[in-house]
Amino acid sequence: MHGMEFVSYLLAEDRRDTVDEQKRTLLHLACQKNMSERQVEALLLYGVNVNARDASGRTALHYACTASNITYCKLLKDHGADMNVLDNASQSLLHASAQSEKSDDEIVAVCTFLFSHDVKRTKDKDGHFPIYYTFKDPVAELFVQRGASYDDMQCDLFRAVDAGSLRLCKETLARGISITRDEEKRTPLHHIVLSDLPIQKCIDICGELLHIIDIEARDNNMCTALALCTRDQIADFLIQQGAREENFVLPPDARILQRAVRYLSKNIMTRWLEHDFDANTSIDGSTMVQTLIQSLGRQNQNSIRGMLNILRRHGANLNMHGPLLEQKLRQMRTKRPYPYIKQHHTLPLRHYFTVPVRLTF
Repeated sequence: MHGMEFVSYLLAEDRRDTVDEQKRTLLHLACQKNMSERQVEALLLYGVNVNARDASGRTALHYACTASNITYCKLLKDHGADMNVLDNASQSLLHASAQSEKSDDEIVAVCTFLFSHDVKRTKDKDGHFPIYYTFKDPVAELFVQRGASYDDMQCDLFRAVDAGSLRLCKETLARGISITRDEEKRTPLHHIVLSDLPIQKCIDICGELLHIIDIEARDNNMCTALALCTRDQIADFLIQQGAREENFVLPPDARILQRAVRYLSKNIMTRWLEHDFDANTSIDGSTMVQTLIQSLGRQNQNSIRGMLNILRRHGANLNMHGPLLEQKLRQMRTKRPYPYIKQHHTLPLRHYFTVPVRLTF
């Protein structure tokens, strides 16, 4: 619903006090569903109560903070929103913002805005300050700068690892907690190597975890963290720290390998193939050859050529994917204003990988 349609909906009958079964007003829903700034402003001008509470005692500003929408926050504040409102659990706007799943920068922007308007740093009914609910290092750092303590953060190593919070990992480990495992008997070390976080952050967290977690710890499938790696740099780090390649066991979930192929992790792919993984296996409807061809670009051509040659040596049928390669090359031609792929690149796929061909992008 946009523009005049939305205005017409409002004017059709008096909807200022309309609420759903959870006592949410149109303003609550607009902030929750990330509607446009104009629509939110229209509701405010229409007279929807900016400080109306839902069944949990949350105002629209709570919703805006959870959504980390700084535009909504400013707009609601300008229309009289209570900046120190507490919900039924005594959670402030800072609590709501700390629980957001948005990016670090978005959350920090909202928290900075709240602090600039003297939002009080209070405990909720469970006795927790807002910092307890965040697993993001920049957000925690901001709270500490405003008087919070790292001692007030939550001790959940799995959540800290999954969020990529190096600081919280250190704080949690420093408290001497017992290392638990998830339902698949995986340790936090297994979790971090499966993460898509930046490589250096993963390596740094691995380094911290290895102080107390056995590098050869195995999950229900007898897989160590090394077996679950999707990026060569992280696998190399584990090997440097003592992970034994001879203990490698193929994980039953081949999607791990597919992710490694997308990351162009040649060594991981080779390790799987050397353990008799079929090079022609289709994973989620795509073979490794198809995945590599789809990833082909100007910057990664040499890496992909090398990986395709490894697949060919392990029995992958490259020729059957010739049409896909031709389609990809045609797409790449259209992305540049000049013909940068030479005619001899339209050779059959077997020639593409068995004779010296220099791609010029």
